[in-house]
Amino acid sequence: MENVGFSTSGATRSTYASEDQFIPMATIDGAIGIYRGFPLGVTRVGGLDALLTATYIPSAPEGGDVTVTMPGGSTKWGAGVRVGLLQESILVPGLAFSYVQRGLPTITVAGSSDVSTSAGSAPGSFELRELTMKSNSWRLSASKAFVVLGLQAGIGQDTYDNSVGLDVTVNAAPPVGTQHASAEASHSMKRTNMYIGASLNLFIGKLVAEFGKVSGGSLPAAMNSFGSDAASSRSYFSLGLRTGF
Repeated sequence: MENVGFSTSGATRSTYASEDQFIPMATIDGAIGIYRGFPLGVTRVGGLDALLTATYIPSAPEGGDVTVTMPGGSTKWGAGVRVGLLQESILVPGLAFSYVQRGLPTITVAGSSDVSTSAGSAPGSFELRELTMKSNSWRLSASKAFVVLGLQAGIGQDTYDNSVGLDVTVNAAPPVGTQHASAEASHSMKRTNMYIGASLNLFIGKLVAEFGKVSGGSLPAAMNSFGSDAASSRSYFSLGLRTGF
């Protein structure tokens, strides 16, 4: 909270310093073949796979005046479908369209400020209760393998839906005394997602690395400042192992 108290004289803008942080998480994606598609020359068209996903976020370290917990557990499941527009072969690259619905574990953030009571400012506490984040994503992707090396690229769109409850307690000086308020909020935003990647054939499977960027969308203007715009472009990197049975 950086010793910023709660205003007792109406809405007041505050600036909170923020730092770029790496957020580690593990994701398992699985595909179950349902239909191989019908043959068309040297390839197949119309293959169908069922997709399953699981996302794990480790617990945040304890300490400080802000705590982060995951009341529903650290793992969240998702599902989707993939349609093979072209099956990869020696001469033809693979081309597929996929749609996946996934979410992040539900998060609760609580914090407190113990500044001394003064004119227009007072100590108190807040709780962002059960922040729920879900995404619906579609991708158009292409891939081609060359003996031990493979290349892939894709573009698509993510729709993010989130909701949260807010509880605030302000310990104002007499005669006002302790005040409590609650609110509910939700928001939806669409962003474009582009990525490139490469894979390396190993004995046990393929080592896959991807680099991507999400951009676009807008958010309502915030009263307080937390550094960079939350709707700015963001880059991401992933590393994984792919195998099949």
